[in-house]
Amino acid sequence: MITTSRLVLRPPVPEDAPSIFKLRSDPEVAVYLNRKLQTAVGEAEAFISNLIAGFGEKKWYYWLLCSREDGMFLGTICLWNFSVDRMSAEVGYELLPEFQGRGYATEALEAVLEYGFKTLALARIDAIVEKGNAKSKALLERSGFTITKEIEEPSISNGDPVQCVVYSLVSG
Repeated sequence: MITTSRLVLRPPVPEDAPSIFKLRSDPEVAVYLNRKLQTAVGEAEAFISNLIAGFGEKKWYYWLLCSREDGMFLGTICLWNFSVDRMSAEVGYELLPEFQGRGYATEALEAVLEYGFKTLALARIDAIVEKGNAKSKALLERSGFTITKEIEEPSISNGDPVQCVVYSLVSG
């Protein structure tokens, strides 16, 4: 668990399935995420089971962003896609639309970057963002990330190419 001035970042538990489903079935949240929308709470339950297993094996670190004041679910943030030598990882995050633009992502990202660099001793943290995602690009740039390359990924939904930008932040 990680705490900030306004947030508690905690691992998911099975009872979080309705919140995860709300997030992962929201078309507005998914507009710049290359994944299919969830269509049933059972998908969120299976996702959480997978997350818990992977967390235990240190394959990834996935946290729910909850309000420190009332425990309300706001979104998620994770470190995943670790390099073989465990010196780098990718950060990912998503917030419910009603909580976007309030500084929660900045606050959570700052805490996770500190965790990644200090606790996990990562040398680099990357983020892959679709080119059109101006809000996410601005968040990363405010947090000190710089563009390291551009890539193309196939769309999960239809296989069409998706233009992405890779941002990186190096420890130090």
